[in-house]
Amino acid sequence: MQIFLARHGQSRWQVSRVDGDWDSPLTELGQKQAQHLGQWAASADGIQFQHIRVSPLQRARQTAAPLAEVLAQPVTLDPNLREAEFLVSDHLPSSTDPLSPYQIPELSPTYNEFKEQVAAGWAALVA
Repeated sequence: MQIFLARHGQSRWQVSRVDGDWDSPLTELGQKQAQHLGQWAASADGIQFQHIRVSPLQRARQTAAPLAEVLAQPVTLDPNLREAEFLVSDHLPSSTDPLSPYQIPELSPTYNEFKEQVAAGWAALVA
């Protein structure tokens, strides 16, 4: 069994870092990157792709679309493949008095929950 992992193309959030835009679509460059992924898969000699599993995030679905089209394969959405939002710096105030205490908000999911999520996603891939 071979498993190929691909990261999503460039997203609008990666470029702008606009708060609240975490599940953003691909940029024009990201769309081109997704097309290149599909072209690569179509020309991959001797490789039979049997499944396309992606995170339900918009950028992952958009990256998989050209791949699914050229391979004539359905896309399976797997929430366990969704990345975690561990951007602690986004939750901190832009400026604080270094002597005043600041409570960092609890991350959701926690790191341990994220590890369990990834393990479940990986188990589904290799099953």
